[in-house]
Amino acid sequence: MALPKHRKDGSPLDAKLHALHEQQEGLRRRMEEHQRLIDAAPGIAKQQETQRRKELMSRDTRVFTLHTSMAGDMRTGAQGGSRSKPLRRKTRRERDEARIKCVFLIVLVICLAAWLLHAMS
Repeated sequence: MALPKHRKDGSPLDAKLHALHEQQEGLRRRMEEHQRLIDAAPGIAKQQETQRRKELMSRDTRVFTLHTSMAGDMRTGAQGGSRSKPLRRKTRRERDEARIKCVFLIVLVICLAAWLLHAMS
């Protein structure tokens, strides 16, 4: 936008107007640059994705076979071989017994810690 040239003297209002026009022009350039970046973003993202895929494919394939062998059926064992019997679910009684043992051991550790603190003081 062209500035009005009706005055030759540099009044403060003309200086402010000139500064505002320069600021507006700078903002317009920044907006155009940001719009270009927004328009180019999908292409850049696609390029980065293909680069990442190529990098993953070029890595050692043993890493992938390790994960796939571990992702096997857990009922067949850690090595993926077959067992004679699949793993069975624990009964309620067995779970309750395990819970009681755990609580007993926690209480025992607390008692030992209290005894040690009492013996040291």
